Amino acid sequence: MRATRSCLRGQNRVADARAHLQSLEAQNEAQRVQIVQAEAQLMREAKAYKESFDILKTALEAHADNPDLLYDIALAAEKLDRLDVVETSLRRLIALKPDHAQAYNALGYTLADRPIGSRGARLYREALKLSPRTLSFSTAWAGWNFASAIHAEGLQYLQRAFDQRPDPRSPRTWAKYCG
Repeated sequence: MRATRSCLRGQNRVADARAHLQSLEAQNEAQRVQIVQAEAQLMREAKAYKESFDILKTALEAHADNPDLLYDIALAAEKLDRLDVVETSLRRLIALKPDHAQAYNALGYTLADRPIGSRGARLYREALKLSPRTLSFSTAWAGWNFASAIHAEGLQYLQRAFDQRPDPRSPRTWAKYCG
């Protein structure tokens, strides 16, 4: 399915790709959700964020507590600056799956970039507690600390991330915080 979607999208035939996905016969709920996710992803990659959001919203009406759909609609809502949907969806996901580290990190990231950033810090810490070796969580927390002028802790988490996977781009990426 992924190869077909990529090929059709690569030929700038989004409508054909969508028609193909919609014609697929799902054998079970998991497959139905995967097809919806593929179509929403296709639209997101085409920068048709509202269409992506609408596809996921419709799917959630039939599969209200599906963790994958809740996560995906939160990401789609963030592109539309629908903070209410982002927060509601991710909090519902966290209630359903309290160990879903990605949900904590995504919500923390969303809230940290807004005036209510202190709520984001708590969520970042929870994501790190659940998944301390996830590189993106360490760098996100480092960024939050630098932005909050907590340089010592930011450097500690940046060093932890670099120790996990040395990346020659890191100094350029973080120079704005350290310089």
